[in-house]
Amino acid sequence: MAKKTKLPFLVEPKRQPKMETVGTDESGKIEVPRRGYLTVAEKSFMQQGLSGDTAILSMQRLAAKIAKKAGVQLSEVLQHFSDGSVDSEIFDGFNEEISQVMSDMSALDVRRRMLAACCLLMFRVNDEWSIEDTMELHPDLLDGLYALYMLEDIRSLQGFEADETVNESASEGK
Repeated sequence: MAKKTKLPFLVEPKRQPKMETVGTDESGKIEVPRRGYLTVAEKSFMQQGLSGDTAILSMQRLAAKIAKKAGVQLSEVLQHFSDGSVDSEIFDGFNEEISQVMSDMSALDVRRRMLAACCLLMFRVNDEWSIEDTMELHPDLLDGLYALYMLEDIRSLQGFEADETVNESASEGK
């Protein structure tokens, strides 16, 4: 692994990574560093892994076609897709195309989950980890890693607040 260079911070970052337990008794539990954000490398890994996937573009094209035929707003059709409520009459005559798009979107979701789990394990646990290793994971571990990835992606500070309160109380008592 490459040598890490320290930045000359005038103010050090407030939060230090904390260990997050992921998994169940059934799958086994592991600890993954939690930062409260995704690094540039982690985001880039995901973008590269998902680039070239046409599922979303196919869904948008079909939605535009349906909206035009039904005389409704594109956003309304997309909302139906996201809700999974494609039994409305505006979808009549599009059954085969809808089935294909839904299948493609499902495959994209599985791929995104696999890549997110692999990303966290590769960048935070073991730099020799691979997508092939990820494919062997128990579903509970995969789900836990994906949930952690999503929290990091939205820069959730859930789980850090309690630690900060304890740290602030400790520093005030000094």
